[in-house]
Amino acid sequence: MPLNLITLRLQTEKQEAADDDEDEILDSRPPAPDVLSVMKLIYSERGLLGFWRGFETTILLSLNPSITLAFFQFLLRLKRSNSLKSSAKEAFVGGAISNSIAIALLYPLILAKTRLQAGNRQSNLVTVLDQASRSRTLYQGLDMQIAKGFLSQGVTFFIKERIEQAVVNMYLRRRSRMASR
Repeated sequence: MPLNLITLRLQTEKQEAADDDEDEILDSRPPAPDVLSVMKLIYSERGLLGFWRGFETTILLSLNPSITLAFFQFLLRLKRSNSLKSSAKEAFVGGAISNSIAIALLYPLILAKTRLQAGNRQSNLVTVLDQASRSRTLYQGLDMQIAKGFLSQGVTFFIKERIEQAVVNMYLRRRSRMASR
C-alpha cells in the first residue's frame, strides 16, 4: 500500500508541476519530485499512518474478485442448469460481464480510494463519498473503468476455463490409464 501511494503522489506531483509551469521557460521549471521528497511530504502531512491512506477502501475493494467470480458462476448456471463448464465464448463474455457488474457495484469505493490517495487534504472515506455524491461525480469515470476491465477479465476467464479444462482432461486420462492396468 505505501508504494502505491508514493507512486500515485509522484505521478500527481509531476502533473501539477507541469500544469503550473506550462507558460514558463523549460529551464526555469522546478525539478520533478523524487521518491524521498514525496515520502517526506506524506510523513509531514499525516505522519506514519499517512502511508496507508485509503487502505480502508482497499480492504473493501478486495471483494471485487469474489463478486466477479460469483456473478460468473451465476451466469454459467443461468446458461446451463446442470453444468459449470463453458465454451471459450461463454467464458470470455461471462467474465467480462461479471467484472463489469462488480466494478459498477464497487465503483464509488474505487473513486474514493483514488481521491483519498491523490488528495493532500485531511479527509476520510465518508467525506470523500459524500462530496462526490453531492457534486454528482460518484460514478465519474465508470465507463473507462469498465472498458479497462472488460477485455482483461474476459481474457482472464477465458484462460481460466481453458486451464481448468486441461487439468481435468489430464486427470481423467491418468485415471483411465491407472484403471486399465
